[in-house]
Amino acid sequence: MRDIAELTEEDLTRSLAYAGFVLVAYELVKSLIVGPIKAFYSNITFGPEMPFKTYESDVLSRHKNEFEACLLYLRDFMEVIDSDDLLAIQGLRKHRNDLAHDLVERLSQLDIAEYWPAA
Repeated sequence: MRDIAELTEEDLTRSLAYAGFVLVAYELVKSLIVGPIKAFYSNITFGPEMPFKTYESDVLSRHKNEFEACLLYLRDFMEVIDSDDLLAIQGLRKHRNDLAHDLVERLSQLDIAEYWPAA
């Protein structure tokens, strides 16, 4: 295991660029999932015969984390993603969290080729 001080400028640049890519990708995926669902429910009242109620009851009641709740809503209520899709998105979320919360420690250990074979 290398120390961060042992990284070459090129390795450090590559690792930071990769970490930035993962952080941005996660935020884009999150906004593409949460935003449209929130927009669908905003400023509308559904009639009693509709399968939709409110954002709070249909979506937020599924999980305490809004993003996770939206994923469960898309899988269980709307049935537009399956469990494999959900696991893939959660994998991106976990990888993002690992990088974001332990970036300094992870920089010297990051094997980009493990995640990004073309690197």
